[in-house]
Amino acid sequence: MVAAGAGAHAGAAVASGIDSGAGLTGSAVLGSADAGHAKGTATLGAALDLRLPTTTESGTYTTTLTLTALS
Repeated sequence: MVAAGAGAHAGAAVASGIDSGAGLTGSAVLGSADAGHAKGTATLGAALDLRLPTTTESGTYTTTLTLTALS
């Protein structure tokens, strides 16, 4: 959470698929607010710590990050 507001809560950290988790192979919650939350704004942020196996071949890799906002 960069700037709190409107009842927003930060989502949980996502464990790396290399360490112990599934990484971002599935959906993850960046932030949410309870039903009936106050109107207003909040600023959410995320850091990406990219971890690759040492056997990964060099090259260009691409992906898509989808953000969905619901009200």
